[in-house]
Amino acid sequence: MSSDYLGQLTDSLAHDSFHPDDSGDVYVKTCDAEDLMGHNERHVYSGLGPHPRILKCLNPTDWTIPIAERVSPNEPLRFPKAPKGDLQQYLWNHPDPPFPLRVKWIHQIAEGLEFIHTKGFFWADCTPANMLLTNNLDILLCDFGASTLITERAFGVLPGLYMKPGADFSGDYFRSTKVDIYAFGCVVLELITHGVIDAETEAWNPEFFRGGHTYPDSGFLLIDLIPTSLVPFKAIVESCWDLYYPDGRQLFAAVKDACTQYESETQSSANVE
Repeated sequence: MSSDYLGQLTDSLAHDSFHPDDSGDVYVKTCDAEDLMGHNERHVYSGLGPHPRILKCLNPTDWTIPIAERVSPNEPLRFPKAPKGDLQQYLWNHPDPPFPLRVKWIHQIAEGLEFIHTKGFFWADCTPANMLLTNNLDILLCDFGASTLITERAFGVLPGLYMKPGADFSGDYFRSTKVDIYAFGCVVLELITHGVIDAETEAWNPEFFRGGHTYPDSGFLLIDLIPTSLVPFKAIVESCWDLYYPDGRQLFAAVKDACTQYESETQSSANVE
């Protein structure tokens, strides 16, 4: 895999279990005997295998052998490092990225979710902070400590911002792809409305999602701020919130159609000009 496809564990993800190695080129994720999510992440990586939209784990050498047999129980997991950080940080530092770049990210996140779901897992942590950016600003999904097999309960809970209101942790929402589908809709809305609000009056803030995703003190929905050129993605957001898509395969098909429509309309507008 090219170094351009290797992600970074950044300061926003760093805590006691993350630290750079002596070279500074690799981030190490320690895992002690009581770290259930850390051990869980090993098994998820073993089940997933490599993919261009998944952060590469440097420990495995033979994906045909379960990771539990290749890595001792408490051996740190090692991940490659690249300079672009995570998507959340990038949006904070670049509040108005070009729309074609936003559309590319939506496509790549959906591509990664499709892969995870077809492998029989759900991610359970679909947030911009867990979407790393390569040197080419391509997406890599990471942090699978909360992930698990479909029908089993997630090991962790998403931030409330990306979780369906009223979701019961003991219910089927946290035992299925539903948790990823709903969160993906929130991420798409965040991407396509970021920077649309006049920065001089009201800076964009993910907290606008709260209270039914209504813009504070205005009474109108944040989803209504979607630019005309990105209207095809409005239906995807609404369908995600309705849990219309059963899994990432159907979601990715819808996203590809929306991306094609966006590119076609953008090209038509350019030709008219």
